[in-house]
Amino acid sequence: MITLAIIVYLVGLALIALEMLVPGGIVGTIGFLCCIGAVVIAWNEHWAYGLVGLVFVLLATPLVIYFGIRRLSLRKSLVKGDAAEGSRADLDELIEQEGVAKSVLRPAGIAMFGARRVNVVTRGDMIEADAKVKVIAVEGNRVVVKKIE
Repeated sequence: MITLAIIVYLVGLALIALEMLVPGGIVGTIGFLCCIGAVVIAWNEHWAYGLVGLVFVLLATPLVIYFGIRRLSLRKSLVKGDAAEGSRADLDELIEQEGVAKSVLRPAGIAMFGARRVNVVTRGDMIEADAKVKVIAVEGNRVVVKKIE
């Protein structure tokens, strides 16, 4: 009977972990109820088993949630600090530089400036691929180009 309690508890932990991947509340709630059910099953076997199960539910379940959230966190992939300003400064360096359109600009596309690949836009003109272009402005994250002859 204690084996059943352990299995039900592990299923509950798995469902709680799954809730972090598929949010909605239902799977996590069922997982929590499985953990509580495991404590009840263990308590019916012997009060000491139930007490150990209760300690596991109170300690292990929050740990699973905490480490699951840390592992799935987007914190590491988000840009920190003033990196947006740094990228703006990098784009400002492109003003007046000449490059080559790598795709058809209608009006947006890709251009190469040296070894740097940049998303660019025109002022509405369509520019064929492999045409020479020149950066005329940087507006926020937009690099505006015009065709040069």
